[in-house]
This record gives sequence, structure tokens and C-alpha cells, in this order.
Amino acid sequence: MPEEVAVDRDTFQAVAMRAICTSCTITPPTYTIRTLDGVSRNAVDFSPPKVVEPHLVKLYDASGP
Repeated sequence: MPEEVAVDRDTFQAVAMRAICTSCTITPPTYTIRTLDGVSRNAVDFSPPKVVEPHLVKLYDASGP
């Protein structure tokens, strides 16, 4: 989804952002940007999360296990 970013006229620092959604029935919220840091691509892990096996659950009813 595309986003709009508002910048300060003097410093050109990002101060706010909001999503652009033409099909939304309500206006998406506007978020104030307090800090904005950049990191190198190598410093971020974009791999999908590992699947965790669910805990096995044994079901009981009136007739027993």
C-alpha cells in the first residue's frame, strides 16, 4: 500500500506518514514520526519465521481417552 510522508519545510526531516487507500471506507490514521533511523540491509533478517510445532492436546469425553 502506498504511503504519504510529510516533511518539515526547513529541515526536510520526515514528521508524519499515512497510508493512501482509495478503497478504504474510513480515512487511515496519520502517524507522527518522532525518530527515523536507517539500517543496512545486511543488518536485517528478512527470512520467514520458523514454524513452531503446536503442543499436542489429548481430548477426553465421557467415554474416556
